[in-house]
Amino acid sequence: MKTDRTPFQILVLPFRGTTSGTFEYAILKRSDHDYWQGIAGGGEGEESPLEAAKRESLEEANIPVQ
Repeated sequence: MKTDRTPFQILVLPFRGTTSGTFEYAILKRSDHDYWQGIAGGGEGEESPLEAAKRESLEEANIPVQ
């Protein structure tokens, strides 16, 4: 089933704060190719960019919606 794409793309770079006050960022290595990337994708239907970012984060990296 094909879904309608909205005219925007998102890029998510997950991060977390550490106890030392710095940040750690997640860049993911693709399992089907030999390169690294952030979480990316396009909007679907009527979703907002934030909704698309949350959906793509869950779909691609199993990062739960908060």
